[in-house]
Amino acid sequence: MSTMADYDSRFNKIDQDLSLIKAEITILKWMLGFLVAGMVSLLFKIFTVI
Repeated sequence: MSTMADYDSRFNKIDQDLSLIKAEITILKWMLGFLVAGMVSLLFKIFTVI
């Protein structure tokens, strides 16, 4: 039989796993933002006439 403590520990582990995934997604968003900004700056530099 499962007790409330078993469910609580199971939910705590799931919560910890979700917080790790959320942190990784945040890092990936920043990396993607820097890449997009770099590509936009390169395209702007290529297609502008000085």
